[in-house]
Amino acid sequence: MDSISWDPQVAAFLEAALGAEVFARMRAALCVPPLSTCLRVNTLKCTVQDVMQQLHSVAKSSQPAPGVSTHPQLPVALLLKGTGPNHIDPAACSVSMEVVISRRAGEAVLRGAQVFVPGVLACSAGLAAGDRVAVTVAVGAQGSSHGAITRYTILQPADATADSINPSSQQPDISSSNSSNKQQCNGNGRIPFDGRMCVGIGRAAMSRTEMFRAQSGVAVTMEQRVYDVPSLNGALKGKVMLQNLPSIVAAHVLNPTPG
Repeated sequence: MDSISWDPQVAAFLEAALGAEVFARMRAALCVPPLSTCLRVNTLKCTVQDVMQQLHSVAKSSQPAPGVSTHPQLPVALLLKGTGPNHIDPAACSVSMEVVISRRAGEAVLRGAQVFVPGVLACSAGLAAGDRVAVTVAVGAQGSSHGAITRYTILQPADATADSINPSSQQPDISSSNSSNKQQCNGNGRIPFDGRMCVGIGRAAMSRTEMFRAQSGVAVTMEQRVYDVPSLNGALKGKVMLQNLPSIVAAHVLNPTPG
């Protein structure tokens, strides 16, 4: 089952143009984030070798340390490798609290970001700063950009989040069950409960009250992610630019010159 809603005409066109097998692989690939971060080095200010050395220093502070390499055809492009899908078990970590975030915030988390205040939708009752939390995304029905949970919702103990995330299962399961509070997630992080998708475990930087009173700031510092890619957190400012590989290729082919 896809978690992306396709226009029937678009789907039919792409399947006819690409073939059913290729289109199926493309649909599956669009359901997970990329496992590498691409950087373009500003060679007007520094060399690729200098940036590589600094990135290795930054990487040493990450657990696990990401791999850093140059692109084989584009030496100005550096790739930072991530990991995923990763097995996450909130129950084994004694995590009973949950923070629900928006879809866009969830996408940012899976690209290495922390959870910021504007992205928080709901929290467990009694959440305090320092508590470990399961971070979930409110996912709406197919074709809708709105999640099933509205801002300021209080999650009660019966809304407990996933017991585990098993990377061995790849197909999303969005069915629900009222017979048990225990929930199983697969490698894509889907939780078959109330349209939520688990993206990782973190530590609350604020209490529930503070999260909904503050206008900005980090709400949850992430410790584990289902898909984990390195975040530079503002390092090497001016020396590198986050840029997707196709954009770098386009600029390389166009080769613009002054005037």
